[in-house]
Order: sequence, then structure tokens, then C-alpha cells
Amino acid sequence: MGTIGYMNAYLFDGVNDTIQEKGWFTVSEETGRFLAIGTGALPNDNECDRVVDLQGQYVMPGMINAHTHMTMDAESLDSGFGANEVEATVYALDNLKKAIQSGVTYVRECGTRYDIDIRLAQMQAQLSDLPEIMPSGRAYSMTGGHGDFPEFSWLVDSEDEMRHAVRQGLKNGAQNIKLMATGGVMSKDDHMFQPQLSISEMKVAVEEAHHRGKIVC
Repeated sequence: MGTIGYMNAYLFDGVNDTIQEKGWFTVSEETGRFLAIGTGALPNDNECDRVVDLQGQYVMPGMINAHTHMTMDAESLDSGFGANEVEATVYALDNLKKAIQSGVTYVRECGTRYDIDIRLAQMQAQLSDLPEIMPSGRAYSMTGGHGDFPEFSWLVDSEDEMRHAVRQGLKNGAQNIKLMATGGVMSKDDHMFQPQLSISEMKVAVEEAHHRGKIVC
């Protein structure tokens, strides 16, 4: 493993508020991390094991999608709610491949059928060319509330039920606890302005997540 030098790029580095012309950077083949970055001529290009002329292509940091539902079919009105575990996994892999092709290198999942995102995150090292995943597993909804679909939500109707469900979700591998606090646009019998989970139920979820150093959405 050595060093690759890239040159002649339009470069947005996320630090400077401009697109820099004739950008260059060097990357470690072993880690994939940037070693150096700048503009103009690539310095000491003879020290690189390989040099790539990007010929005016644009380079920028990977984007983050902070709200995904990878097991849903984004092309269908029913969003794949009736999908079985195999179908939901196919949707997830297809959506993740589309994400990476669109420049998204990190996703925060916000509710997944069958905890498929947790398993995919655990298999990250074996799955090439997919974004990094912050998994949520199943969301947390009240009975009859937004997200009350089979295999999609933990159904909780009290503080104790919330505490138990969040602890189970964290045990399963969730890094992000997704609360369905109100109604939403994907459910037939509720509205986004309707409060659903109570303040006390949500407070318990936040308390349990924070005990484990995890976040809540």
C-alpha cells in the first residue's frame, strides 16, 4: 500500500467557503484518508506511487443523509410497508447503493423494518461501496400511532414499556433511538400536528439512550 496523488481538480474542502481551482490532494491507499491537500502544482509528485490527473472534475466531502428509511420503496406510494424481510433487505441494499452513487457516504437511519439496518451496520466491513450507517433499528410508536406497522416499530403505551423497549433496542445494536412523537404523512388515521408519545415517555427514552451514550431522533 502506498500514496496516490490527485491533481487538477475543482476542490471544495468543506473548510474554505469557495471552490478552489487546480486543487490537489494525496491519499493513503491503506486507510483511504487524505494525507495532504492544496492548490497549484502537486508537490513532490515523485513521492507518490501513482498520480491521477482529474482533468477538472469536482471533488467534495461525502454528504450525510440524516433521515433515511432504507427498507422502504421510495418509488411506490405504499413505501414497501407490506414487504417481507427478504424484500425489505433488497430495498435497503438498493437504496444504499443509490445513496453512495449520489455522493452520500454516511446515513443516519430513522426507522427500519426487521432491524435490517443494524445487521447491515454490523456487516459494514464486508459490504463494499455502501455508505457508513448509524442504525436505529425499529422506531418507537404508540399503539395506533405513526409508524404502527408490523416489524417496523416497537409499540409502547407507558413509561415502563418505553424503558423496556429502548433497552432492548440498544441491546440489539441501535445507535440512534427514533421516536414517533407525533402523527405523520405516511399514516392514514393521524396527522403530523397530533401529539402521540407523551412527554414522560419520551423523557424515559432520552434518559435510557443517554445512559448508553447514544442519541435520540
